[in-house]
Amino acid sequence: MNKINCFLVILCGIAVRFSFAAIAISQWQELHPGIYHATGRADAYEVRLQKVNVLKIDLDNPEISFFTTPSNGALPLETVSQTTGNFLQQYELQAAINANYFSPCCSSSVENKNLDGLAISDFHLISYNIPNGNIKGTAVMLISADNIVTFLDYSQVSSLVGIKNAVAGGPILLGDNVILVDTGGDPEPRTAVGTSVEGRYLFFIAIDGRQDGYSEGATYYETAQWLQRFGAANGINFDGGGSTTMIKAAENGSAVILNHPPNGTQRLVGNNIGVYAYSEPVAFIPRTLIAYKGFDYPFSQWGIDSNPVPPNGGLDGLNGGFGWRSAWHDDLENATRLTGIAVFPGSESGPKIEPLSFSDSSGRKLLTNGNQLRTSAGPTSKCVRYIDTRYAPQNYITNGQFGTDNKNIWLSFLAQSAACIGGDRWAYVQLDESLRLGKIAQKSNWAVWADGNVAESAICTDQVVMYLAKIEFGSLQDTVKVWLNPPLSKESDLGTPDMVITIDDLHFLRVEIFGRYSTDFDELRLGTCFEAVTINDPKADLSRNGYVNMADFSILADFWNQQMTFADITGPDNYPDGKIDFYDLYEISLLWLYCD
Repeated sequence: MNKINCFLVILCGIAVRFSFAAIAISQWQELHPGIYHATGRADAYEVRLQKVNVLKIDLDNPEISFFTTPSNGALPLETVSQTTGNFLQQYELQAAINANYFSPCCSSSVENKNLDGLAISDFHLISYNIPNGNIKGTAVMLISADNIVTFLDYSQVSSLVGIKNAVAGGPILLGDNVILVDTGGDPEPRTAVGTSVEGRYLFFIAIDGRQDGYSEGATYYETAQWLQRFGAANGINFDGGGSTTMIKAAENGSAVILNHPPNGTQRLVGNNIGVYAYSEPVAFIPRTLIAYKGFDYPFSQWGIDSNPVPPNGGLDGLNGGFGWRSAWHDDLENATRLTGIAVFPGSESGPKIEPLSFSDSSGRKLLTNGNQLRTSAGPTSKCVRYIDTRYAPQNYITNGQFGTDNKNIWLSFLAQSAACIGGDRWAYVQLDESLRLGKIAQKSNWAVWADGNVAESAICTDQVVMYLAKIEFGSLQDTVKVWLNPPLSKESDLGTPDMVITIDDLHFLRVEIFGRYSTDFDELRLGTCFEAVTINDPKADLSRNGYVNMADFSILADFWNQQMTFADITGPDNYPDGKIDFYDLYEISLLWLYCD
């Protein structure tokens, strides 16, 4: 090889090394099931220094769902400002970014904000402000209940039916893998979102900027290029600048900032969007328990001077349990209240309501999880949560709702009211405004309401009761049978219902807790059989996880191996004969297989 050819080869090698160094993209790392993180870098051989963080979200993963900043209720404007990190922690999300443009900007103190363009949080319309001539709010991202993501120009939004969450930004950056913005403009920190060509993956992107020597930001065109590099074919821009923030949840639930905000701290923004990614195995849920809620939130005493009623509601945005599409949201302006053992709201010296619990006549104790919900002690309160039909057996669902002919759904919960008084004091669990169970208006005893008709029990509402309801779906009319304080053994032991009522063609997708004056609720369960909603201790749920599965077999096997002398082990001795043997295995098998 002569010197000239050798020199050309060296130059070529240098050029190749420079081309690879100019744009660098890391491998995807799984943060949570269905959520992946990668980084990108443009060095001095590109137009400018750029540092990029990207989250890839698998929309086909049934454990993925979304949540956006909820309404501030009766307060001025539309939302209360919050950092993206605080948003993630408050609503127990796994990842989050900032979303809509907002005003006023940019106070370092919490304040009410007005959002630009469309915003929907968990089926509730937060903002529908018409864009005012600039790019703010002109690009819309719609997310359906089935995690189908669509990008539209604001003028193209014609129907919001079935849209669970929506956020807005501007401009639209990509359409069918074609960049739709020009190459001009100043580089800034950018937040953007995109979807893959087939719609399976959603991308969150945060590009740092305004940091000389580290990352100088990107134009709209360069932001679109980054979306393409990570696999997006469609995408829009969100609020950027000092608002650009990307957060992940640490193992302990704390917020970890993935990018570098330009001012070194997170800005209080008007709207955020986050991702739930459930890490618990959920294969058991279709077999028995459709949804569970234990209300095990931190102890609070609402309504006293040192801790007033929160203006945005006590339940709003809180998550927990399983089998739900999203967090709770308050449907009215007034608050629902959460308590452990608490003073009667509004009266520190008034009567106390103890933690709710129930034991049947044979000493079987309902498995409970901690604190309970207390409804409003005066103003009407209403909190709503949607059931996640993806985890439910599909043969129980018709047209997207529960209510298939010749199927049964079971519901149970604990309840206690402060006084056995009728009139305008009421609180009840409600299924889609069609069926009410609890303290019904104008009734002082526990009752059930359907189609305007009421069936009343003989038990005053000042007594703790366990409600057990069996909904039998018929071809023309459905029957609701209710037992109060039932045996926790098996369905055949129930006997005659305390209340029976019929209802015309019940279908439901959500659970509501509606109240005026203080009533406590706890341990809400929906299932496909009696055993699913009457989990008791110390029967076959040895793992204390609310259902019977292989974990219980494992615990039983451990005890069996340890106790070959058949000593009396009260926990696994499900067939109470003083020893651990095949009778106990048989008892667990019956409960596990009962609801196939």
